[in-house]
Amino acid sequence: MEYLYISDFIWIAFINLVCLTQLRMRCNICYNDIYFDQKGIKCPRCLNDYHHDHLAAWLLTESNCPTCRETLSTSFRDSLKPRSDQDRIRLQEISNSLNSIGRELDRWERRNKKRLRRMRESRAGVKREPIPWGKLIIPPVLFIIWVAILIAIFLN
Repeated sequence: MEYLYISDFIWIAFINLVCLTQLRMRCNICYNDIYFDQKGIKCPRCLNDYHHDHLAAWLLTESNCPTCRETLSTSFRDSLKPRSDQDRIRLQEISNSLNSIGRELDRWERRNKKRLRRMRESRAGVKREPIPWGKLIIPPVLFIIWVAILIAIFLN
């Protein structure tokens, strides 16, 4: 009969924890999950997670991290460079598709700017006071009427 020891439970818990954290990694470029069967990579500066291909495609044109904007070391950038022309073409296609997604998001944000601002303010607990149009319009109107009465009195 085989017995399980506490150390066995610790190892089982550790393996489960590693698997769960691997499943919960999220790419900061495409915002999709990085699963254990996909190749993921961490930024050495900010430790954010990325799909390997997405970070490599980003580094074709940039030399900094897409999230923290810190300049990445040349050895790290060289390790992600494509090894063949076929890899370079594939990474350029990925980069183009990510850029088109970014442009669509920018357009959507511009169209929904007011709604997004209200959502952020409501989440942050900012209460917007309505503009007191009555207080802003009535005094100038009364002043104009008062000036018109004075002009009418002096002209008579």
